[in-house]
Amino acid sequence: MDRVRNLLEQIQGRLDELNKAERKVAEVILLNPQQATRFSIAALAQAAKVSEPTVNRFCRSFGVSGYPELKLQLAQSLASGAAYVSRAVEADDDPAAYTQKI
Repeated sequence: MDRVRNLLEQIQGRLDELNKAERKVAEVILLNPQQATRFSIAALAQAAKVSEPTVNRFCRSFGVSGYPELKLQLAQSLASGAAYVSRAVEADDDPAAYTQKI
């Protein structure tokens, strides 16, 4: 269960290790994890401007068989109340931007 709870932190922590295309997938997921649980693989690929095979490679790099399993773990993580704060918050963000990111 720890792996499920920490999925968002794992994605955030590995951003620098991902290739450019996989990083786009990660950024879409991290910006709105709740919405990502409702995306089809095609919708996520389109939102990230990558191919569906790129989404699958991204998923496998996190130890899951594909997007359906990643979506399930992401939903379980969110449902369990795992704390996650977007690290995309910048020091010069105004209050509205800060609120949007958390």
